[in-house]
Amino acid sequence: MNILIKFSGEFFDAKDDLSHEGKEFLNQFKPDQHCYVVIGGGNRVRGRDSRHNGAAADNIGIISTLMNGFILKENLLERGYKTKLFSHFIGFGDLYAHRDAIEAYDNGYWVIFASGLGKVGYISTDVNSVIKALEVGVDAVIKITKSGGVFDKDPKLGAATLIPQISHQEAIERRLAVMDIAAMAIACENDLSIAVMSAHDFPKFMEGKNVGSIIGRDFRQKTT
Repeated sequence: MNILIKFSGEFFDAKDDLSHEGKEFLNQFKPDQHCYVVIGGGNRVRGRDSRHNGAAADNIGIISTLMNGFILKENLLERGYKTKLFSHFIGFGDLYAHRDAIEAYDNGYWVIFASGLGKVGYISTDVNSVIKALEVGVDAVIKITKSGGVFDKDPKLGAATLIPQISHQEAIERRLAVMDIAAMAIACENDLSIAVMSAHDFPKFMEGKNVGSIIGRDFRQKTT
């Protein structure tokens, strides 16, 4: 089972290291495990919250994901994992090409995607996660959140009910705040499942336990 993890800015501190939650999450992986990762930069700046205009905010966000990407790479190397970072800029890791990323993954490397889609503005790291997942052919995107799943309303605002499984279309129509609409639409069009859960529940989910939420089909169930 191949997955791509959306590694959000919540996993980093404001300086140059992983947060406690980020380190604990990595500690759950066994020495022979590896996966694809898309890096977020929300610990440094979020485009929608920036005081700068769209293009400037996007540029700052792109650099933020590069910074976080190299921090994650160093943490993985310190743990003894083979790791490659791909970006869309010469001199900052390996220059992204999906076949090179697949080859690295097939050879046992953790593969980190940083810098978004390069100089393509007005998209989120959610969109980048879905596009990279489709390009390298994974089974699903895993989004780790503090809330731990998809809910019928924002759990930060009061009592909310977890939705164990929902279609892309319904999630879009109900405008459930888990991924932006553009990312959800691309995933829907390409039948790409999205799983949402807490860092603590990730190992249980991968074992087939009923934790978190799935948007689309349950990719853990083999089809005949």
